[in-house]
Formats: sequence, structure tokens, C-alpha cells
Amino acid sequence: MPPDPPAATRPAPPVLTVDDLRVAFPGAGEAVRCVSFTLRPGEVLALVGESGAGKSLTARALLGLTPREARVTGTIRLHGQPVTTDDLGHRISLVPQDSLAALSPVHRVGDQLALAALSLDPRLSRREARDSATAALRSVGLDTAQAAAYPHALSGGQRQRAVIAMATLGAPDVLVADEPTTALDPDVRAHILGLLRSTGATVLLVTHDLDVVRGHADRVAVMYGGRIAETGPAAAVLQDPRAPYTAALVGAVPTALTPHRSRLPVVPGDAPAPGEPASGCAFAPRCAYAEDACRTTVPALIRLPGDRELACPVRESV
Repeated sequence: MPPDPPAATRPAPPVLTVDDLRVAFPGAGEAVRCVSFTLRPGEVLALVGESGAGKSLTARALLGLTPREARVTGTIRLHGQPVTTDDLGHRISLVPQDSLAALSPVHRVGDQLALAALSLDPRLSRREARDSATAALRSVGLDTAQAAAYPHALSGGQRQRAVIAMATLGAPDVLVADEPTTALDPDVRAHILGLLRSTGATVLLVTHDLDVVRGHADRVAVMYGGRIAETGPAAAVLQDPRAPYTAALVGAVPTALTPHRSRLPVVPGDAPAPGEPASGCAFAPRCAYAEDACRTTVPALIRLPGDRELACPVRESV
């Protein structure tokens, strides 16, 4: 038996481990099925897929924010320990998509962050809570004038920076960012994504934008029909997608080399409705590579060289 590698060369243990996560609704089946992944220290893992793939539901299940009627099973561990409600805001926190809905319209931004600081640590004095809020806002580039403003008076990018400041008040180990750059222009989008990276937290980035993945993610996990179809280093997956669904996503995004007015590839058929039962691979009805077994057997994620995983035996050896 070979000796253990030196401690300095061993990979750091994962910050967050998700194993066999499932989210089901009464009468509607499982909208998230058998989802497993890890988050490594300091990395940005992008969770991608079209609407209804299960991305946001997966992210919210990590925080206990699924609808009350949802039945969530599986294991979610933070530094090896089950995530509890006490961890929310302290060790794992949410950066929501809709910053205007996340902020109270009748309270000034700085006051809201001070209240959030007090809720995280009731031992703080009001002055200490306000100082904590001011420091958090400054860390994302917002000044005292913006702290004194109401949310509607800020731009979309400023509001998004404010919710990032709120999410990081408790210095969490993990930030779950659910489509944090929707409706922002490219320059503001890049700034917001840079802020997420600069927090030092490990980030789960939910997005449908492959340009965001290409420019800002370390690894990517691709979801379809409530399951993970492929994972791996972001650059490798986008350059050489193995799962037919990932290839279809990448092929549908125009690049600088795409001829003007050319038609982009379209995958025939429709995506399955969330929770729709599948006897085999959910993508099989739309897949050009599908074989008979694909329609009867649900593919498991198989580990491939290069830190990649693939749920497609047909393409495994390609």
C-alpha cells in the first residue's frame, strides 16, 4: 500500500457536501432527484441549466428555504456536520436574485443592515450594529449617502451590492448566490461577480448564463430534469462538453465566430415538467445519441479523468 501523501499536498476537505438531495411535492413527484456535489474551499461552483431544471430549488434546499409542503431528504453537511438553522446567516447565507424584493421598501438600507447585524448577534449595541453595517456596505463600495437611502433610490447594481453586504455580515463560509446578476448590464454584472469572489467565501452560483460560468466559475455542475448531468472544471466542460444536454446548451450560445444572422442549433422537443416521472434518462426523448437502454435506465454519475463526472454511458468513452 502506497504511503499517504504529505499533508501539504492532500486536497483540503470540502466546505459543503451534498449527498442524494431530493425535493418532492405532494402529487407532483420529485423536482430534485439524487443530487450530490461538493463545494471546495474558496471556489465558485456554478449550477447551470434551463428554467425548471431544479437549480434554484436545489440552492434553496441547502438553506431550508423550500416551500412548506416540500419534502426534502438527503444529507447536507457543512465542514462535515449537518447544517442547522443556527448556521443560516452565520456559516451559510443567501444572495437572492431580486434585490428589490429582498430589501424592505420602508427602511433605509443602512438601518436594514444594522437590524440584520443585531439579529445575527443580539449582544451588539446599536452603535456596534450600525458600525458593522457601515463597514459591510463600504466593503462592497457603498458610501454613507447610499446607506441613508431607501432601496428604490438605488440602482439595480447598488441594491445587489447591498444584499451581498447583508449576506456577508455573519462572515459565512458559503454564499448561495441565486441568479445574482439578472437584468444587470455587463460591466455591473462583472463587478458584482468580482465582489462575490472577493468575499473569500466559497460560492454556489446559480445561473443560466454560460458567459458568467466561463468568466467567473472554477467548476460547473449542469442540471437537467432535476438531476446533475455533468460536472467538472468550468473551462474543460464548456470547451469539451460530454453530456449531450451540456453540448446543446453550449451550442445554443452565439460567439464572436458565429456568422451574422445564422440560426443557432435548437434541440427538438420540450424539457420535462418539474417532477415529471422518468423511467430512464430525462434527456433521452430529445437526445440524438439515445439508445434503448437510455429510455429505461436512469444513468448514474460516473467519474472521469480530469476531475469530471458524467451521467451518460453512451458518451462516457468519447
